[in-house]
Amino acid sequence: MVKISAIDKLVPAPQNGNDGKPAVSYFMTATRTVVTVSYGPKVDADSITIRGWKVVGDADPMEVKYTFQENHDLEDGGYAEQGTLPRTIDTYDLLQDIDHKLSCIHLDMFLPNTNNKIAASIDIAFVYNGKDGKDGNDGKDGTSFTVKGNAVECVGETEDADTSTIGNHLVSRGSDGTPEVIVVANDLSVSSSTPELGDAYIIDSRIFVALPTRWEDLGEFRGPQGAVGPQGPQGEQGAQGPMAYLAGEWQRDITYTRNKYSMPVVRHNDVYWYPKNEGSILGFEPSANSAYWDLLMENDIVFAKIVMSQFGKLASAVFSGDYMLSQYGKLNGVAVDNSSNVKDTAYTNFDASNPEGGAFVPNLFFNFLTGYLCAMNAKIKGEIDADKGSIAGWRFSEGIIGSKDYGMSLTDGFIQFVGDNMRALFGLWDNMGYPTLQVLEDTRSNYIGKCGIYFNMSGSVGHPNFAFQGKGDGVLDGLMTGYSFETIALTSNSFYQMGDGSQPLKSNKIYAKALVATPYLMLPSLSVMRKTLSIADTTPFSVRLTIIADIGSELFRVYGRNKVKNTSDAYLWDNDDYPVLTDYNANNYEFKSMSKGDCMEVELCYNPELTATIAGYPTKYTARILNVNT
Repeated sequence: MVKISAIDKLVPAPQNGNDGKPAVSYFMTATRTVVTVSYGPKVDADSITIRGWKVVGDADPMEVKYTFQENHDLEDGGYAEQGTLPRTIDTYDLLQDIDHKLSCIHLDMFLPNTNNKIAASIDIAFVYNGKDGKDGNDGKDGTSFTVKGNAVECVGETEDADTSTIGNHLVSRGSDGTPEVIVVANDLSVSSSTPELGDAYIIDSRIFVALPTRWEDLGEFRGPQGAVGPQGPQGEQGAQGPMAYLAGEWQRDITYTRNKYSMPVVRHNDVYWYPKNEGSILGFEPSANSAYWDLLMENDIVFAKIVMSQFGKLASAVFSGDYMLSQYGKLNGVAVDNSSNVKDTAYTNFDASNPEGGAFVPNLFFNFLTGYLCAMNAKIKGEIDADKGSIAGWRFSEGIIGSKDYGMSLTDGFIQFVGDNMRALFGLWDNMGYPTLQVLEDTRSNYIGKCGIYFNMSGSVGHPNFAFQGKGDGVLDGLMTGYSFETIALTSNSFYQMGDGSQPLKSNKIYAKALVATPYLMLPSLSVMRKTLSIADTTPFSVRLTIIADIGSELFRVYGRNKVKNTSDAYLWDNDDYPVLTDYNANNYEFKSMSKGDCMEVELCYNPELTATIAGYPTKYTARILNVNT
């Protein structure tokens, strides 16, 4: 049954005006709002899923995926988690909370774009059942109660009641904090009343009685169990009986068979029973007056015989000779689990002489004599110290994971991939005469191209897309070149800057085309080159730049640092950010003219240590003309 806690958000209609907006309400649901914790600890829920809902007017509820905050109030302060609904809390998280004695998990759902305004809340409560204690002293005579009828549910708060279900709903803390009965009639109308002390209702064969502050669950409503008769005198020792084994909780649709070799023991109503005679039993419930079952006396001698016998059980652990094994596994290759018909007997086929190849192979077995452990599924936390073995098909031995002769292998120094006349190695390698971090080899003969490293670095706006960058030298026995170029269209009689004055260059080959006569093209500024190379302000550099006047281009001028003034009579290009245009003879040029078909190569050089001047300009940043073809 789903428990709901909600905060309604109602928008009133304007007075004497048009109809108002439909009412809007929010609520949260959980697959469980009460988790029962048994000694162990164990919980009666595998997981809990919490969802958020929105209702507009008379429309059906719509699930919403709003944000939530989940509060865990622990003994040492607690913690909170945030996320987006729906939220699933698994068994592991529940057990973590139980370890800290958590009494309740509180969740709030927030309206979007409202600075975490709470729309609805819900609580997941923990109810702890303690370990069985010792018998107490006889209590006082109890008071009588009057059964008033059947009920649908018993909940903690009024808002937790499921008023969509017809019938009586018991509430421990009603509107005034005392027990309450909510009645949902056939027409779904709802009324409530306060019960008298001692009023009782039955829910699924369990009886609930009204106390001053709550409804008390008295357990199953059934008559007392008959007393066990006195034990008779000890008779003569009989023949050796069958081996007893625990067959779990009694179930009506399971057949229990006793023969001269084995005898099932079942648990029912918190006591243990065994078949009186050889044969099969189906559908007959164990009881004191049953013609088929006898009560197993709980004394040390009887249970010692069960636990210490061949295939004796302790909880779900089975003991056989030197082995402890799991009850589940595979019988003749077929999985045995909680749904198997042979789940309580399959383990008796375990062969200690062939534990991994016999008829029954358990999911877990442990040889206490040799220390050998075999687990079909394990999660190990902490240190593992192994010399060799296999993980997910990967062999490891002698400090190597995988095969050093073929495929992938991993050591503490490098990782490598080996194929036919192929090798890729990454790590610390010194077998080439000098330390090497990466080796790529492919000497196979074929008739198609090969590629050692492939890059696709693109998409960065306003910054370079480096395939590689760093310090060091490069030596290659083969072709090394770049084939990209950049085009610049000069459409008006004004100054243009390579890199637009602030953007990195896309290439060191520039095709310029003047569509009008005598526009001006500035060489790259120092800031543009630093951004292009992604280097610091103090880093020296020398880069070759080729400028080509495109086919059909009009005459244009390529400028270095100059004293050309703008309309405001100010120098725009006379500063240290622009290169001094010069040649091998240290001549200074404000510009070089170019037209269609012309080509000029310059070396852009920045050397902060230079102190010489050319035509009064400092020479720390220069554009040195190497070739001019006109």
